[in-house]
Amino acid sequence: MDTQIKFFNRSNDRQNSSVAVVQAGLPLGTTTAWRVIRNCAYGSFHPFSYPAEMSIQIKDKQGASSTKVPAVFGERFTVDRNAEDGLELTGSGSSANPHSIEIRSELAIETVEVKVFKDNRHLALFPDLEAGGAIDFSLSSTIAIGVVPRIRDSQVLGAAVLNNIYSEFSLDGLASADIVMRGGGGDGAARAFEFSLENIVPV
Repeated sequence: MDTQIKFFNRSNDRQNSSVAVVQAGLPLGTTTAWRVIRNCAYGSFHPFSYPAEMSIQIKDKQGASSTKVPAVFGERFTVDRNAEDGLELTGSGSSANPHSIEIRSELAIETVEVKVFKDNRHLALFPDLEAGGAIDFSLSSTIAIGVVPRIRDSQVLGAAVLNNIYSEFSLDGLASADIVMRGGGGDGAARAFEFSLENIVPV
């Protein structure tokens, strides 16, 4: 089921810094800025949902993409070209691991990207599905959150940025919760930003 989240800004920051929410536990080079919260002033809140459902999409090096396809753990998909030479992503049975999604390429020569979406927002990128190869991935129900300047939605995040997104929260079994940001500030009393999970409502 979906988890309903409210992000509250109770920090000392008066610059309306951008806050990034990402999927935790992904390999380096695959994490994207799933949700960027901007201009959430002190005392304000920003609601969002972390859905159970996800979808996947294939993109080639020329920028052409397949249709997004709903996906659940335990499924296997195949990538190929259709009669019009368009990218096609089709279900092809069960994955070897019931807790992961498997994607196999039937393409002859090209390497493609695998994009993962939640709430129709770009959650993860697996950049190198080679011709004739396969990847499999799984996702936990844990998100990470942090203050990151000059960040763009869907931006692939490197180690330097991820070091600022260090607060992790498991949403497993939660119907709703608040994430509260405190700390910050621009004077001599400034302290690090802190995030806490509060007002938890279990399923």
